[in-house]
Amino acid sequence: MLNRSKGRVAIKIQQGFTIIEVIIVLVIAAIIMLAVFLVVPQLQRTQRNSKAQAVARQISSAAITYRTQKGTYPTCAAGSTCTDITNITGTLKSPAGTDYNFVISVPTTNKDIMIINNGACGTSQSATPTITGGTKFIVVIFQENNGSGTTLCQETP
Repeated sequence: MLNRSKGRVAIKIQQGFTIIEVIIVLVIAAIIMLAVFLVVPQLQRTQRNSKAQAVARQISSAAITYRTQKGTYPTCAAGSTCTDITNITGTLKSPAGTDYNFVISVPTTNKDIMIINNGACGTSQSATPTITGGTKFIVVIFQENNGSGTTLCQETP
């Protein structure tokens, strides 16, 4: 802007951000948000899996204690509360925060748990673990409810 008073030419400069600076800030913000959206679900999945593994270890430990006291591993029927186990371990909560459903077949949701008195975990840790005949107490928990069908098969030593 020109100001011709008193014979001087004054140029008024407006200060602000250039379009390049704004674009750079937006790109950096987008990279940060992308990182957050990729990392947070993985952290949640890891936390759920850790909780399922802790529950499986707790049940296995309780089963060993039960066997030491009673001479045999406890058994659970589908739909039961598995009283022999819960008397030793207390109330067990799934990673979803609800009580587990005891199932006879392979668990299909992260609220399902399968307990077998005489069995052994096979080498497969997939959606349908290989459960073979054996003499160990095994616990199978569905870890992921995202279509991958990952299960955890924990057996007593």
